[in-house]
Amino acid sequence: MEEESFSMFDAKRRGSMHMPKKSKKIVVAIDANVMARWILFKNLLKELKTPKEKEDFIKGNRAGTLENTKNLYKSYDFLENYAFRKNKEFIFIYSPLALTEVFNVLFENHVLEYARRNFIPLSDVYELRKTFPEGTYDYIMTENKEYLRALDGHLYFYTKMNPLVELSGNFISEYGLLTHDAHLLAEAINADANYFITTDKELIEKFKNKKDYDLKVIFPDTFIIQFAEVFQNIKTQKSVKKSSGNPNPASPKLKVSGGTGNRTQTFTV
Repeated sequence: MEEESFSMFDAKRRGSMHMPKKSKKIVVAIDANVMARWILFKNLLKELKTPKEKEDFIKGNRAGTLENTKNLYKSYDFLENYAFRKNKEFIFIYSPLALTEVFNVLFENHVLEYARRNFIPLSDVYELRKTFPEGTYDYIMTENKEYLRALDGHLYFYTKMNPLVELSGNFISEYGLLTHDAHLLAEAINADANYFITTDKELIEKFKNKKDYDLKVIFPDTFIIQFAEVFQNIKTQKSVKKSSGNPNPASPKLKVSGGTGNRTQTFTV
């Protein structure tokens, strides 16, 4: 059977998960490095043979005892247990630019893994990258198609491809951001996002305490710590509904500041 080709911008696949034009929910934009680390962690899980091995691997990373993969786990935990969970309080979004960056990261990882397996020194990796055949990028994309479909099924695809050019320019000139980082942040602000989730420590430091914009740039685990109680309440409410049949149990209120216009929104949790 012929291998199914795969395009990350297949409009037919994306029709149902386009971001709503207006929403009162907390909007959380996700950086490419978070999605890429999630995929890398999922691939590591796939290599383990038994459920017990997978369970021990996750437990070890959760406890922080597996030094080499604990940072990959933070992105995995954020997406699997928070962004992918159905709820009425948050919208998690990503953009076409971020998706392109995801596969650039996966390609770089593919090259580094090849170099490691073949004992090629890191000093030769730049030249090695040029030797890979043209179809390598498409191969990597097809190999990881299940993860792209998972992103499709759980996150909203922010399709406004034309970010605020002036805003991107300001980020580059005033904050010293790289061009793709500047565009991603401009897209997030254009989407009225309250949070931008990234693993880029330098980006977080550069955007810290910038009062001109109501966008908070934070790590995945910072988001988890901040909203763990909210998601626990969501989980508890679902359990209450199932056991009691009460469709509207009493819910606490959650306040969040963010988005454009310096607004403060109140949500029922």
